[in-house]
Formats: sequence, structure tokens, C-alpha cells
Amino acid sequence: MKGGTVFDCDGQVKRVPWSAQSEAQPAPVQEAGKPPPAADAKQPPQTVEEMARRAKDQTAEQIQSADAKAKEKAKTLGENIGDATKKTWRCVTSLFTRCSE
Repeated sequence: MKGGTVFDCDGQVKRVPWSAQSEAQPAPVQEAGKPPPAADAKQPPQTVEEMARRAKDQTAEQIQSADAKAKEKAKTLGENIGDATKKTWRCVTSLFTRCSE
């Protein structure tokens, strides 16, 4: 399609050429099986494959970070529960004489 016609307007009918479409340069074709060259992470991705790879890598990093934080919180919580349990049993077994510790 080289041009389009505009309808439903009060003025004169005009044709608009699609010259920008014909001037566009085609994207370089990547050979099959070869990964695209490493791009700077600050630059926008050049292909959908590169965008997906970046998203996957970023998601993996976020999951690892969240796992490490969750494990640390669980460890701290477990230690706190263990300490409270020890204090409770020490208090009960001493017939309430060591409950202030």
C-alpha cells in the first residue's frame, strides 16, 4: 500500500504518501545459531531475544536476593523462638525463680 485516503472530514480529500516506510532501513539479519554480540546493559535491547534474556537474568537475580533475605529472616525467627522457648522452660523448671532472665 503506497498511500491512504482520508475520509469523514469537512475539507478536501488528500492522499498521504507513506514515504517514511520506504526510507526505513531493514534490520541486520542475525545468523541462525549465533547469539547476538554482547550489548551494553544501559542500551535498549536490539532484539526480542535480547530483551527476554535480560528480563530472565534480572528476574533470576531478584529471586536469589529475595531467597537470601527470606532465609536470613527465617533463621533469625528460629533463633528468637528457640531462645524464648529455652527461657520459658528454664523459668518453669526452676519453679519460677529464674523467670526474669
